[in-house]
Amino acid sequence: MTDIYVFIATETTNERAIPTQETSQAEFNRKVALGFRDLSGGTTFVGDLKLRPTQDAVPKHLLCDGSVLNRESFPQLFDYLRGTFGGNGVTTFALPDYGNQNIAVPTITATQTIDQGGTVSTGGEVTTPGTPAQTGGTDGGNVPSGGRPIRGTVEP
Repeated sequence: MTDIYVFIATETTNERAIPTQETSQAEFNRKVALGFRDLSGGTTFVGDLKLRPTQDAVPKHLLCDGSVLNRESFPQLFDYLRGTFGGNGVTTFALPDYGNQNIAVPTITATQTIDQGGTVSTGGEVTTPGTPAQTGGTDGGNVPSGGRPIRGTVEP
């Protein structure tokens, strides 16, 4: 069995905006680069969980090990969790503890294919577009496995 470690996001990210040039050119360039980096990485919301195969640190995330923390250290996470997992809910709060939990990860039996447009499919006919791991291609449907529908005109 492989160990899975659970991390919780301490704050919402991707709130950067492209700045006006009120500072030096170098500072402006740095803020623009950070803004585009955040946009390309997607948004993480406070409280989102991340599963990892190692205990290696994840930026802006904490290992869910039941630690009791001071609200001033992680204000967004405190506002989200309060005293749900422990602490007094006023000046302290606790992280959830997933350290000794068994997280069932199903065995993958399907093979996946990726077409030139980037659509991921596990094969077979799409019978229920809401079923995970099926894709509707260019006609819509579900693409939860990371694929993206082909853009453009669809011939009837």
